[in-house]
Amino acid sequence: MRIFILEDDENRVVTFKDKLHDHDLVIVDNAEDAIRELQAGDFDAIFLDHDLGGETYVDTNNKNTGSEVVRWMCAAYMPTPVAANTAMIIHSLNYPASISMWDKLTDAGFTNVHTIPFTRLVSTYFDDPSFLK
Repeated sequence: MRIFILEDDENRVVTFKDKLHDHDLVIVDNAEDAIRELQAGDFDAIFLDHDLGGETYVDTNNKNTGSEVVRWMCAAYMPTPVAANTAMIIHSLNYPASISMWDKLTDAGFTNVHTIPFTRLVSTYFDDPSFLK
């Protein structure tokens, strides 16, 4: 499984690598690189953080956020049927931003979108990665 991860916290990156070590991971820590990687290929699952650059509770209008990646995805990534059904997990602890990202993605027609805070991913979901399907 090819998995894309947008995450800027090194401790979380280590956890992703540990828990998803059997998969092909592409990990980036900023919106610009995220968009570039998503343009370059298809993924079986996409994990999106919102707050990047070491900041917390960043406004959704900020350019270096998961929201910026979602804006691009809704405008440019949607045309492929594969992308519409790709498992997308918004794992940000910034709840209002997570909901905003989920709303935009589902309104654009993405059908397999979930908001699962990182702490819950670790405590519940990583032990059974079937949630990625």
